[in-house]
Amino acid sequence: MASTDTKLLDILEAHGQTFLDSFKPHKAEKNKRKRAAGDTTEAHRSTKLVRAETDQSSSVGDYSDSAEEWTGFGSDAQVDDEYEIQSSAEEAVSLEASTSIHKPDVVVFSGYGSKTLEPLSKKMQGKAFMSSNVSKLRDATQEERKTRTAESIDDEDDELTNAQNDALLHRLVHTQLLSGSLNRELGLTSAQRKKAMEGRILELSGSSKLGQGEKVVRAQERDKASKRVREGLLDKQKQRREKQVQEAKDMGNYHPTFKKLFQDPLEKNTKRNRERGLRMGVGSFGGGMLRLSKREIETVQSRPTSSRLRGRPHKKK
Repeated sequence: MASTDTKLLDILEAHGQTFLDSFKPHKAEKNKRKRAAGDTTEAHRSTKLVRAETDQSSSVGDYSDSAEEWTGFGSDAQVDDEYEIQSSAEEAVSLEASTSIHKPDVVVFSGYGSKTLEPLSKKMQGKAFMSSNVSKLRDATQEERKTRTAESIDDEDDELTNAQNDALLHRLVHTQLLSGSLNRELGLTSAQRKKAMEGRILELSGSSKLGQGEKVVRAQERDKASKRVREGLLDKQKQRREKQVQEAKDMGNYHPTFKKLFQDPLEKNTKRNRERGLRMGVGSFGGGMLRLSKREIETVQSRPTSSRLRGRPHKKK
């Protein structure tokens, strides 16, 4: 009885071993599978011993006839064989699934970007600023300039050209070369057209500010008039400005900071800035030096040669 059980167990183990060898797994997986196969064989042994004891207690005669009657038990062995093969196949599938699921993380390193360079440059500038050596600060600025990419330089060039174009357009518009003062459909007189043309020429030559050439021409003509006419024109112009200021105040659009907008731009500012502190009576002090004119030196050094008589001179009889 015991010999037949051991033979069947040996057959099962040999069959399972050949089945496992067909897969040819790695060493680590092979060891795991051997352990699992050993556990399964031990479990099968325990179950078969229990079955043998129960069968022996129930019917002893059936087992003592012949070894050929163990064909039925052979069918059980085949079932156990299939069960073991199925379990080992499931273990292999689970191992393959686990290895396929857990894939290593792949990290792709690309080139350096501008975001990584900016904090480094700031850190470098901070260290150079805190150091006592001035040359380090210069070196840091030079290195930062070198790290600029071609794209940033192209962007700066585009911004510069756009700014230059804006300034040119602003100049063309404010010189009033494109304005309608020279348009014949407005019905301007020849004198008005002449003044407008002279004003544009002054603006282009740089003799006057942008948009004020015609005012300069009118001011020059006004200065050629008589004093009475000049005063009348200036008074009338002053009244117009005061009227504009009053209208702005009534509309609520006036503020003391806008006072210069209502003033004549051609009017010269005669107000002198008061020097703070006490001023010296002799000479002028500036740049750590006292400057004296020849006249001031002569007034101190020279003495009066003739003395004037005080009071009324007496008349000779």
